[in-house]
Formats: sequence, C-alpha cells, structure tokens
Amino acid sequence: MVLIDVATMNPFKAVSSRHAPTDGLSARRVPAFLRNAKAAAEVDTHRAYMAAALEQELTRAGSHIIRSASSESMFDRFVALVSRALARTTRNRLGTAPELVGLTLAGDL
Repeated sequence: MVLIDVATMNPFKAVSSRHAPTDGLSARRVPAFLRNAKAAAEVDTHRAYMAAALEQELTRAGSHIIRSASSESMFDRFVALVSRALARTTRNRLGTAPELVGLTLAGDL
C-alpha cells in the first residue's frame, strides 16, 4: 500500500492580506494577528510529528508514504518508487543485438 500526502498550506504563515487563506464555507480570512512565525512553526512541528508517526506505522506494516509539497513532486516521487519496485522484480529481457550483415545505407547505393 502506498499512502500519498500532498501537504496543505499552513494557514498561519505570514502572507499579504490579499493572498491570505480563507475558509471554504464562509470565505472568512485568518486574522492577521494569528498569522505569525511562532504559530506557523507550531503547526509545521505538529504536522511533521504526525507524519513521522504515520510513516513509522506504515513501515511496520510494509507500506510506504509519499509526502510532498506539490502534486508535481509527488508524482515524481511516486514514479521513482514504482520504478525501484519494478527494477527489483523484473529481469533484463533484452537479447543480443541482431547482426546487421547485408544491410546497405542510402549513401552506399
């Protein structure tokens, strides 16, 4: 099993009021006095702790977690995970190159 977690934005990071996060239902913004470095660091620490605990449990069960800041980097990490898994289980099935005897090139005519 592979669990994919694309990180959500931290609503407490200080940003301009024009780009402040809003509530999806009421369109209310997070108040400016709550958006500071200390609150953002606490949210980041809590998220990192929860992710580490989840990763530990998944590893114990033989599963994987992919955490990413964007869907693009998540896709890259997923493809790399699948490639590594397939590389361990498949053999190289390429045979030897065929002999090119008797073929002529267009310039040789």
